[in-house]
Amino acid sequence: MTTNSLNKNILMTARVSYFLWLILKNLQRTPLSANQCIEELRYIVEKFESISHLNSKECTFLEIGFGARPHRAFAAQYYFKDVQAVDLDFPLISARDFPKVWRQNGLLRATKAFVRQVFFDRTEWRDFHAGMKVLLPGYNPDKTKLIVDNAASTDFWAKAPGPHDLIFSTDVFEHIPLEDLRRTLEGIRRSLSPDGICMTYPMVFSGILGGHLPKWYGLNMQTELDPGGAWDHLIEPDFAVDTYLNRLTRRDFVKMFQEAGFEILCDRAVLGRLGEQFMTPELRERLSSWDDYELYSNRVEFVLKAI
Repeated sequence: MTTNSLNKNILMTARVSYFLWLILKNLQRTPLSANQCIEELRYIVEKFESISHLNSKECTFLEIGFGARPHRAFAAQYYFKDVQAVDLDFPLISARDFPKVWRQNGLLRATKAFVRQVFFDRTEWRDFHAGMKVLLPGYNPDKTKLIVDNAASTDFWAKAPGPHDLIFSTDVFEHIPLEDLRRTLEGIRRSLSPDGICMTYPMVFSGILGGHLPKWYGLNMQTELDPGGAWDHLIEPDFAVDTYLNRLTRRDFVKMFQEAGFEILCDRAVLGRLGEQFMTPELRERLSSWDDYELYSNRVEFVLKAI
């Protein structure tokens, strides 16, 4: 089993450059706080309950792609009756996990995770858990809820058949190869409860962030940034980055969801018209084949219900 997060065709020099950019962005980023996580979970719960008319405390929650920092999966246990979360990679939550991460994910991924854990995550996890225990009485993160498996495999869905009331995923679907994504959607559709929904937030390829270049990370929080290279991933034929991207546009996702048997209840660009300040007349001309629906997509909130 291999991760979808690496682009195997990229040159080593580009890979090293990308890694250094990520370290820089980690140094600049604000650690995720317990308050931020709770605010996000409350939004998810409110949206879920308003659409499904179910009580989250009596419902099941499955997250696809819990990532390197599974804060959400831990916090969701307070809001839902049962929580499961699946990812291709084993998370490095403490330095003791390094040997297992190496065996499961490979040396390159393990090294990245180790650097992140030693220099950034250790303090962040300590503060996060301390904050959660203050804000959520009875908070008790359970690592056994984290499943290392492939959500595109029939074996996984056989082990976690549901019914699931809420299936959630963010910044994941854009990294899944198309055939695997179709199989994942089929598993989701079959395993949802009758009133259940899927909430997913892919970073679609057509937005300014869609190329996953570290330069643009945190753009919505920056007031000054060199506009050079905006939307280059849509313009330059040789564009490549050290992460696998299926290059699905917003309309591509809509079509795929509909073909997989879902009704789309929500299609919303979460970050608004992010990047508009860089859209010069000259750049607009170069992007003439793309409309605003695509160019200002970035992270899109899709809410899906099985038909």
